[in-house]
Amino acid sequence: GRSPQQPFSTIQKGLDSTVAGRGDIVSILPGSYTITAALTMTKANVKLQAAHLPTPFTRGNVVIVNATDVEMLAIDGADNSVVEGITFDCNNATATANINVIDVGDTTAVTGLVIRNCFFDMEGADTDHDCIRLGDGTQAVLQSVVEFCTFHDPDQEGIEIQVGSDENIIRNNLFRDSVTANASTYHVACDGDNCVIEDNICNSNGTAAIATGAAATTENIVSRNTIWARGANTIGILARVAADTIATFDNMIMA
Repeated sequence: GRSPQQPFSTIQKGLDSTVAGRGDIVSILPGSYTITAALTMTKANVKLQAAHLPTPFTRGNVVIVNATDVEMLAIDGADNSVVEGITFDCNNATATANINVIDVGDTTAVTGLVIRNCFFDMEGADTDHDCIRLGDGTQAVLQSVVEFCTFHDPDQEGIEIQVGSDENIIRNNLFRDSVTANASTYHVACDGDNCVIEDNICNSNGTAAIATGAAATTENIVSRNTIWARGANTIGILARVAADTIATFDNMIMA
């Protein structure tokens, strides 16, 4: 676990060996890693990263593969932690409803998480998969960032922000619906408050590219996004309830 010549045999062993708050880094050597149970991050101020970081918006050489009906990475209580440069290849063709590739804050609240420069390959996955879920409506994910990630063929939602998960930033990501049969519902679905969704590129073949407010949300900002809304409803930005308070500006929407 302390040198490339003698690495731990599993990613989970690396995560389990970290000490919370120390700034430990778990570096994953190039290769494909098939998991049958979710990896878990539960310690604050830990970084999980590819040993050789890829260029943004490219598929990196660290690939975590899920061929079974489990979440791929569960993050709980890991405040101020980082996930960077990893490709998540979800090949599970039959999934439990609303299962997530990265599930944040399912049992314990999380603040200050960064998910950066990761590649989500959802082609071949079941239509019940979400890529990233922030919060579960009970446990909040606060002041966290998702940036420079690629969402290839998201099957249900690319990023879902639950009620109570506030002040999050979703920026500079690429979303592309490549397989018509598995059109996403939303690329970003935000039910939190005071969130910023900015500078994303969305090629949407689903219900809408960006949606707010399954319950009323307040003071969210949606700005400078480039959206091609080519789905059946051709909606770029959707406020789902009348009580939404949303500021939109400088977005380019093609339908």
